[in-house]
Amino acid sequence: SPEISIKPGLNIGYRSLSSDEEFADDVDGLAVNVSIEGQYHMLDSPVIPFVDLGFLSQPTGGNEFADITWAPIMYISFGAAYGFY
Repeated sequence: SPEISIKPGLNIGYRSLSSDEEFADDVDGLAVNVSIEGQYHMLDSPVIPFVDLGFLSQPTGGNEFADITWAPIMYISFGAAYGFY
């Protein structure tokens, strides 16, 4: 509809962590994230409220000392964007 936008997302990327501790330094990982964002376009207003629901995960990663992975972690965020016509 003209008032609502739905934006699905799939993000695949690279994560890196450095630390002063040798066992936690030079950690690399594969980021796999999924999200869906809903926006409501109010008539005659530049304000666009939104809600974003998704999962963050790292199915593989680590360094020479340890594997660092985690299962999907759910998140929800909301806010307002501004669109100018």
